[in-house]
Amino acid sequence: MKKVKLPKDIADCIEKVRKDNDTNYEILVQVKGAIVTDYLLKLKKYFFEGNKSSPDILLEALVNDYEVEESPKEKIFKIHKYHTNAESTTVSADSYHAGVSEGIIETLNILGIKIEGVNKFEEEN
Repeated sequence: MKKVKLPKDIADCIEKVRKDNDTNYEILVQVKGAIVTDYLLKLKKYFFEGNKSSPDILLEALVNDYEVEESPKEKIFKIHKYHTNAESTTVSADSYHAGVSEGIIETLNILGIKIEGVNKFEEEN
C-alpha cells in the first residue's frame, strides 16, 4: 500500500497527537473536535478545512503510515548535490553538470535564498 506524503510540520503534529492517544479513532476525534491545542488546530485545518486534504487522508496516514515530503530547499539541495558529485565520462557531460550546479547557485543568490551546503556554508553564519 502506498504511503501518504505529508509536509513535515503536519507529520510532527501527528506524532504529538499519537503520544496522547491510544487508537486511531481517538486521534480522529481529537483532531475533529480541536479547539485549543495548536498542533490539533493545525491538523484540523489541514485535514478538515483545507482545499487539498480530507479526513480520509488523515485516516490513511494513521492506518498505513506516511512519508514526510521533502521541503523545496531539500529538493534543491538534492539536485545540486547530484550535479556537483556526478561522475561523467566526457568533458561535455562535466560541463553540463557544472553548468546546472552553477545555475542553481546563481538563481538562489538572485532570489536571496540561502541553502546550507549549496550556497551557504558554516563559516558564513
